[in-house]
Amino acid sequence: MILGLIGSMIYGALFPIFSYYLCESIVMLVTVYLTGIPNDDDVMKYFYIFVGISYGAFISTYLHKAFFLMSGEFLTYRVRKLSFYAIYRQDNGWFDKKREFNWKICS
Repeated sequence: MILGLIGSMIYGALFPIFSYYLCESIVMLVTVYLTGIPNDDDVMKYFYIFVGISYGAFISTYLHKAFFLMSGEFLTYRVRKLSFYAIYRQDNGWFDKKREFNWKICS
């Protein structure tokens, strides 16, 4: 669950970082357009930054989804196990009551 939390924090931090570098790249492209002087180094710098952000988004999304999914599955397993044992420990007269159905032990 800690890794899922870390992945969520990284994923949440990527959007402000992405918007900052998007604004910077737009300013750089407008400057190149107005001056007419191509600046290939800055273009490649922002290209690599955006590729790095996309890799970070992929990894953080995987961490977020996978570890929270595993945490939810473990919690569901524990709840089902505890409810099964609670039903299983009842004496025989408990199953004869109208409000207690036998199918509860199977679900």
